[in-house]
Amino acid sequence: MKKIYSLILLLVALTGSVYAQRNGGGGGGRRGEGGDNPNSARRAKIGRLYGKIIDADERRAIPYASVAVVNPQTDSIIAGTLTKENGDFSFEQVPGGRYKLIVKSLGFKDFTKPVALRAQADAELDLGDIALSANTTTLGTAEVKAQRSMLVMGIDRKIFNVDKTIHSEGGTAEDIMKIVPSVTVDVNGVAQLRNNAAAIYVDGKPTTLALDQIPANLIQQIEIITNPSAKFDAGTSGGILNIVMKKNKIPGYNGSVNLNAGTGGHYNAGGNINVKEYPVNISLSYNVNAADQLTYGYVDQIDYRRGAVYDYYNTANHPENVRLYNSGRFAFDYNLNNRNMLTLSGHVTAGKSNSDDRQTFDFLYPNRDTNYYGNRISNGNNHNNNYTTELAWKKTFPKKGKEWTASVQFNYSLNHSTGYYQTNNFFTDGTVDGLAQLKQTNGNNRSYQYILQYDYTNPISDSAKIEFGFRSFIKNSASDFEADTFVYSDARYELDGPLSANYNIDNMINAAYFVYSGRYRGWGYQAGVRFEQSHLKGVTSPETNQAFSYDYPSNSGDLLSAFFPSLYLTRKLTESQELQFNFSRKVNRPDFRQILPYTTFINERSYQRGNPALKPEFTNLAEINYNYFFGQHNLIAGLYFRQTEGAISGFTNPLDSNPNILLTTFINGTGRTLFGLDGSLRIQLAKNVDWTTSPNIFDTKISTDSIHNEGWAFNVKTNFLIRLPSAYTIQASGSYESRRISLQGYSKPLAFADLSVKKEFNKLTSMTLSVNDLFNSRTHESITQTAYYYQDVLRRREVRYVKLGFQMRFGKTDVSLFHRKRAKDSEESDQQMQQQLDN
Repeated sequence: MKKIYSLILLLVALTGSVYAQRNGGGGGGRRGEGGDNPNSARRAKIGRLYGKIIDADERRAIPYASVAVVNPQTDSIIAGTLTKENGDFSFEQVPGGRYKLIVKSLGFKDFTKPVALRAQADAELDLGDIALSANTTTLGTAEVKAQRSMLVMGIDRKIFNVDKTIHSEGGTAEDIMKIVPSVTVDVNGVAQLRNNAAAIYVDGKPTTLALDQIPANLIQQIEIITNPSAKFDAGTSGGILNIVMKKNKIPGYNGSVNLNAGTGGHYNAGGNINVKEYPVNISLSYNVNAADQLTYGYVDQIDYRRGAVYDYYNTANHPENVRLYNSGRFAFDYNLNNRNMLTLSGHVTAGKSNSDDRQTFDFLYPNRDTNYYGNRISNGNNHNNNYTTELAWKKTFPKKGKEWTASVQFNYSLNHSTGYYQTNNFFTDGTVDGLAQLKQTNGNNRSYQYILQYDYTNPISDSAKIEFGFRSFIKNSASDFEADTFVYSDARYELDGPLSANYNIDNMINAAYFVYSGRYRGWGYQAGVRFEQSHLKGVTSPETNQAFSYDYPSNSGDLLSAFFPSLYLTRKLTESQELQFNFSRKVNRPDFRQILPYTTFINERSYQRGNPALKPEFTNLAEINYNYFFGQHNLIAGLYFRQTEGAISGFTNPLDSNPNILLTTFINGTGRTLFGLDGSLRIQLAKNVDWTTSPNIFDTKISTDSIHNEGWAFNVKTNFLIRLPSAYTIQASGSYESRRISLQGYSKPLAFADLSVKKEFNKLTSMTLSVNDLFNSRTHESITQTAYYYQDVLRRREVRYVKLGFQMRFGKTDVSLFHRKRAKDSEESDQQMQQQLDN
């Protein structure tokens, strides 16, 4: 009834407006200008009013704000609309005259502005950026307003602004993650959030891309979601790092080009262009990234038998990895009408890497005399391709904030790898111990992934809203891996059965969620629940078909465990202080590599095998966050707690058939708890000097039926941003990670620093000089110790390098790129109409 009543009022207003125009309406203006009365009949000339609604403090777009053009004499509505996601609004076919523009948006103060449209002079009148001031007493003000800093806090996430860092110029998402608070990057390039593997999302959806496959120049911000709500996958127990890509928000065209070159064969180049004019928005980008990575590593191992040293095994390697990646993105938005938009987008990545490694090793007797030694020469080639495409439909409604989206995403990835290994053994006198051992490997991995998703949002009042949605994730993975050993007697390679395997895995997760948000006595709250049903089935061969699978929930007793609640509370203590509480329950399902029941060859003394009996682990997460602005400074502090049931951990013991070989598998422990405190402190030391530091201290306890380990650890990141005269900017950042425990050992401390200098020649061009790992100290070292062995492993991914980059931006605001001819024809038609009316 409310909708019908509003529609009747709108029709009456519009009918009255048309009737007034047909009867003259008292027009008293000059010919061609139309006077001041909006209802004058002498205004057949059609005009256009447009502009953009932005946040006065953050200078960001405000979507779905209500904008109306009103007759100031009668207060009748001439036209009304909601701003688009980029804050833009536009009114077509507006007669010349004087009006009143009224803008309203939840969380902001109402805005009123007089507008004069002269038909001849202002056929298109740009009202510019209209800034709305925050209404601090309204629900939706999720962050305290102040000067924009590198890190700001929202109701369920922290937002890291990439434009506040220059280290990542010409780099990848991995370079950005190195300075994001609470995030560490391990030797394999995997991001960890509070010492747990984080899920990587792009624009709110999971991605199969690695961090070093996402160009940094296309990233706008990183959203740090340490405790995801019921709207997100329950499998995100390690948190989410959501990479928000840059989007075109301004009518016209804009883009950028960047060229970078550095030592160690580092170079990359890329560009992007965005073209927008209603109803179309097109975005294209391409990047190429290459590097010659020189690394170093060693393994020192002591084996024990009955408490005494059995032997020593030491290796050292100096691998060189030459890699080349190409990536391209496209997005096409088409507005079917004012409230329906279709988006077709895609991302293509193609890359290859060639590695050469010469590893030396030696075996020592208990008295450290050499038993024998040798070397292993290996060459590997890897090719991978990744294709992602998505079709999305978004529908909005006249009611502000009410919308639904539906999307289907398809991903296909293909990886092919080959390897050649030659092992030579020598006696202590230097003579060759037999013929060289020759092995070769050939592997293919393929996966097809589908994601179907529907989300609905409806504000049921000015201070409350409901959200619900459905999601289905379907993935099929297949792998063929063959290892062959050269048999000299037959002069050919023969299949090495224990190290070869094929597998096919089907995985499906279906989910539904419901979230309710509101306010009660000064508290903002968001309560939700998610239900997930998961299925995994795999078959491995070739020797014997061995099936493994799990379903959850598998029976009525598991049903309650398939529900995952979440709760968020926020309270504004003062104008500059805010307090937040949150809680959620998560699940971590075993990765297929953790349950795959065949042996993987790591080196001659180390194998790995999955455990098909592995079960999911469940985690309860709780946080208290505090946000405080004082002057130009900002403090964000968080107290967090994690409690995990059936924690999955790696476990290493000697192989039953050969105690000289260590076998690593995975087990469910009795539990793991983690308690910590982290935060971010931003201090403006001087007018042009900002200092940000982000400490994180935590206590970890890990237990199985027979093993218990616990200990405190901390890491801290610090960043200086110094703006100098002549448009120079210096950024210096450093990171330190203390000793951290694992189930059977610990990792040693790690420290590194980066330095960058940027020169802006004008608003469109700049140059950046960067030094990655300034002190050449970024090495990862871990210790594992049991009753059977002691192992010291050191690896570094890349040595220090220097890079010089050039960046250029271009663009022009233009609302009629595609319709200049049509606009010209329309103008001639209007002139003819005006002449007919005048005559």
